[in-house]
Amino acid sequence: MDEEYGSTIWQVIRDAGEDRAIVIETAVHRYQAAVAEFARAAGHPEAEAAGLAGTVLERVFDTGRNPAASPHGTLRSVVYHEARAALAPRPTPSEGEFARAWLAALTGSSLLRLAERNPAEHSALRAFLGIDRPPAESSQALAAEDADRRAVVARARDRVARLLRDEIRATVSSEEEFRDEVRTLARLLDPAVRDP
Repeated sequence: MDEEYGSTIWQVIRDAGEDRAIVIETAVHRYQAAVAEFARAAGHPEAEAAGLAGTVLERVFDTGRNPAASPHGTLRSVVYHEARAALAPRPTPSEGEFARAWLAALTGSSLLRLAERNPAEHSALRAFLGIDRPPAESSQALAAEDADRRAVVARARDRVARLLRDEIRATVSSEEEFRDEVRTLARLLDPAVRDP
């Protein structure tokens, strides 16, 4: 494991001491949406999917497994394989489908962090994406936005990209795994993937 990756979720849990249960609960909450979506795609009802997701993640985090010691590699892969085992014998969606749900969860976490750290940039990004208004109104407003507003949106997009890279970095054990994970997840967004 690279020294730079000392703040991975595994290290945070290991070093939590008496706060370990709270740290595990926070980690479960952070990644639960991805696993719940995977369980719903496998045919589990909403309430059952959420409970199953919590159980899978608690098992992964509470055992203290480190992806560096796992044949499955990254946290995403460890959780995917654990979720697949928990869903058996039901047919499960592909690892690619799980990766999409995982990326959505990490992106959501990055956006929440942006909202906490810079509410103005978060609001500008929401407006740019048309989240708070109808799509037709959004495109008209975007055309009319001034250069200052576009600059705020550009900064917000850059900040979300950095926060997303931080989220990914917390789930891997080395720079090589980080680059591979970014490449894998970026392919879900754009087939013409650049290096991180």
